[in-house]
Amino acid sequence: MSIQTVNPNTNQAVMSFEEMTEKTVDTKVAKAHLAYPYWKETSYQQGADLLNKVAKFMRIQKPELAKTFTF
Repeated sequence: MSIQTVNPNTNQAVMSFEEMTEKTVDTKVAKAHLAYPYWKETSYQQGADLLNKVAKFMRIQKPELAKTFTF
């Protein structure tokens, strides 16, 4: 069954997502558990640098991201 996001202003479907299976959820949780020890040992500065890189990427890609999330 797909899950839809709906623009509450127009009642039009914006995006559709497939429901995740239990196996998919388990896989994603396992990956998060594997990443946690690395992130936990990351210094404040390293974390800030990484998040700043993500923010810069998002600013550069803003037009494309806006298309993805436009309601």
